[in-house]
Amino acid sequence: MPETLNSTHNNSKPLVSIITPNYNSSSYIAETHDSIQQQTHPNWEWLIIDDGSDDDSSEIIKQFSSSDPRIKIFERKNPPKGASTCRNIGIEQARGKYLMFLDADDLLAPFCLEQRVKKVSIQPELDFGVFKMGFFKKNLGDSPGCINIYTETKAEYLHFFLSYNLPWAITCPFWKREFLTENNILFSEKYPRLQDPEFHTKILLKHNPKFEVFSKAKIDCYYRQGSNHKIVITPESLNKSTKAIALFYKDISAAINKKDRTLDGFLDKYVLNVFHSLLFNHRLQSLKQVIHLFRQMNSCRTITNLSIAKILLFFFLNRSRLTFVKGAGVSLLWKILVLKPNKL
Repeated sequence: MPETLNSTHNNSKPLVSIITPNYNSSSYIAETHDSIQQQTHPNWEWLIIDDGSDDDSSEIIKQFSSSDPRIKIFERKNPPKGASTCRNIGIEQARGKYLMFLDADDLLAPFCLEQRVKKVSIQPELDFGVFKMGFFKKNLGDSPGCINIYTETKAEYLHFFLSYNLPWAITCPFWKREFLTENNILFSEKYPRLQDPEFHTKILLKHNPKFEVFSKAKIDCYYRQGSNHKIVITPESLNKSTKAIALFYKDISAAINKKDRTLDGFLDKYVLNVFHSLLFNHRLQSLKQVIHLFRQMNSCRTITNLSIAKILLFFFLNRSRLTFVKGAGVSLLWKILVLKPNKL
């Protein structure tokens, strides 16, 4: 039987737990708060875990909590710092039957919870459902399209994650809480980046979940876009990214070796996709870190479809900013030299 809007609203236990890590989000958190308050399904709790903010966002959240007991704020007191630790605290504190993750600068459509509860409650066997996420820059509706990638068979969603061709983002799944808690599934706290892909990949690879991708549902959540994603990436930020990329490659390669070696080829696509992302989406300052990443990955699993010489070429084109110029032919060159080198 589908859950109704007020099925547990008069009880102390909420139906849906929304988990949000917070770090210096004072510019956005009020807008996120408003999108939750406007939900047509009122039966929720919002758990906000502060990660040591030094702006006034925690004070703003405390004001929200004082006027609405459904909003609860927690502090991350134990290391390591980061969204993964905060989300794990949220999982441990959550009381809802269903659980979802929402970043502090993203938004929900007013019907989000109502749509999700209706869809998953008529399929009680599901461990999670996946919903559509759109984009926005300043206001909802100012950016078309959606994040999600769809495929015919459910097995291919794992293939997408293994290839770093991500089919959904962190807010898209709507989890049955007991699936996560009974299987002791948490976010890995050792990843400085790629926390969401690692979380989703290990669940699909190791836990054989029952899930449904609701491709015909309306977009019900929105990702806030920056003004320009092709930004200069600092050595510190690049170090975090390369550390996470190498760690994912090592961890998932080991998991595949134990589980299913037929999946091994998807990590070849992962190599190409992560280096393409580094070389084409950011203005790199350090060649040393990029080469170190290649050697790290090659040491744990031999890379046969990319070479240091090709990385050097596209790093030079990146530094010359030609990777960001439409019509310069750099994407075509990547396709010829990297994606289809045997056809030369």
